[in-house]
Amino acid sequence: MDGEGDEANSLNAEQEDHESVSTELTISKSLSEIRRDFVDEGEIAPALLLVSVRVERELSSRLREHFDLSVSELEGLGLGTEGLGYYLSRCNQHDLVAEEYREDLEELKNERNGLAHEEGHYYAIQTNEQKHEEMRALIENVIEFLRD
Repeated sequence: MDGEGDEANSLNAEQEDHESVSTELTISKSLSEIRRDFVDEGEIAPALLLVSVRVERELSSRLREHFDLSVSELEGLGLGTEGLGYYLSRCNQHDLVAEEYREDLEELKNERNGLAHEEGHYYAIQTNEQKHEEMRALIENVIEFLRD
């Protein structure tokens, strides 16, 4: 039993080390900077968070344009503070996202939620090679969506 506790403590300490390295993110990074500073450096979890923020802003903007609303009008309807899942659902409902990107954006939403709400998800993305590569490919597809 003691060995299991030591192993868990070691994993938690490693996870905290990873988390402390990546806490200084700036949301204003360009897609090229996200790729260069995070994806190319293997910092997939922070890159995932940054692109999810960019997607949320993009989807919010598409809804605003679709309904011809200003930012303040959107907020007045209580929609300016909704999250990625809401914006994605509404954009899909109004055909504002190409079919080819919907699955990737849904996966992005789920992974972002995992990072925000599931202990150990960050560590799993950073250390599990298969998960790491899957998330790298997802980020590249999402960046393509944002550039279209």
